[in-house]
Amino acid sequence: MAKRDTSPPRGMRDLLPAEVALRDRCEATIRGTYGRFGYQAVETPALEAIERLAGGQGGENAKLIYRVLKRGDKLARAVAALHATADGAGDGMPGRAGGDADKSTTDGAATDEATSVAADEALAGLVNLGLRFDLTVPLARYFAHNQGQLPAPFKALQIGPVWRAERPQKGRYRQFTQCDIDVLGEPSALAEIDLLEATTTTLAALGLDDCEVRLNDRRLLSALVQATGFDPAREGSVLIALDKLDKLGPDGVGKQLREAGHEAAAVEQLLAVLERGWDGLVSVAEQRQAAGQGEAAAQALASLDAIRSAHPGVRLDPSLVRGMGYYTGPIFEVGLKGYNFSLAGGGRYDDMIGAQLGRAVPACGFSIGFERVLLVLAERGGLTAGPERVALLADAKRLDGVEVLAAARVLRSGERVVSLLAARKNARAQLDELARHGFSHVARVGSGDPPELRPLSPAD
Repeated sequence: MAKRDTSPPRGMRDLLPAEVALRDRCEATIRGTYGRFGYQAVETPALEAIERLAGGQGGENAKLIYRVLKRGDKLARAVAALHATADGAGDGMPGRAGGDADKSTTDGAATDEATSVAADEALAGLVNLGLRFDLTVPLARYFAHNQGQLPAPFKALQIGPVWRAERPQKGRYRQFTQCDIDVLGEPSALAEIDLLEATTTTLAALGLDDCEVRLNDRRLLSALVQATGFDPAREGSVLIALDKLDKLGPDGVGKQLREAGHEAAAVEQLLAVLERGWDGLVSVAEQRQAAGQGEAAAQALASLDAIRSAHPGVRLDPSLVRGMGYYTGPIFEVGLKGYNFSLAGGGRYDDMIGAQLGRAVPACGFSIGFERVLLVLAERGGLTAGPERVALLADAKRLDGVEVLAAARVLRSGERVVSLLAARKNARAQLDELARHGFSHVARVGSGDPPELRPLSPAD
């Protein structure tokens, strides 16, 4: 019988018991610390309606959704509709057997474009669900559905897996865990102040107390885009490019903006403002306010002042964008000295819940990058050891069940993790294996009352 490939799907991974134990300890610290700030745990399904996930609020991540096919009769009808569209397209349908993929579209371009749109609509008809790409979009639906049973404001805590169909690379997987806290229903800067305090306290509890918080406001970025001459309708495109400033540098961002069709003069003016740092962004906001166009920017500056009065150590960063399209106010990221990635980030998203509920609900949230935190902790050796793991060995040939259970109960009463195992003939090999798999001590049934504990090492 041929051996089958048993590796997980590309971009996914299996976690061994020791890895899961470390993750559990880290998660317990996060849950415990956030809980002391009054955040309450909630859960949402892994699947959401595709219309909600692809509704344009997820920024670039909305393009990375794992889509789920319809089932049963609904799928059959959708497939029939797709075939009908393909038949109507004739041999010119791209990718169709017998078609000419290189056929010129100079003649009948409008017809081909209409066919392409129809094909896209038919393909979309095959799907009705998707795996969540973050925890914020599902939380907005959750609150809209359950608001009558929740306090106001509501402080939510979520820890769970999310999925993004992106290119796998070192430290980046297609399934990963996010840890989110959100304050729903609080319009003032009190929400941001509490979120920042809770998150930095949680990171410190994990041993990451050398963090740096960066702060900006989407309203200031909107003012910048408009003041420098960009088309307001294409603000999202500008911000997506600006979000890559750390990676591409000013020249790279400028090139990307020009290639996207933005006016060269607007691009140059934007980069000139950013070169002046925070003073440049504030100057733009003040100029628009003087011209009677800067109410939102003035509110942004007031919000940032309130946040900084409580957290004077935060750094104002005019290049901070955050990729999600749903942010409406203050945005923030937490970095770590010596690392070129953020550990946590978030911001205010006042419009998302209202779009589903029909009334305005202010909202603000913070997300810890769980996988990145684990990576840093592993490199620094900052994860504290778990409870003692004891291997209690019993002679399976002369088994006295009462004596075995009594010994195990005595050892477990000391908050130890005790595994009951049959003793093997090759004692040295067994002890070495136990040490390799994380057992710290060994005991034998009948060695005393309580059983005598012996420390383990690979050379025991």
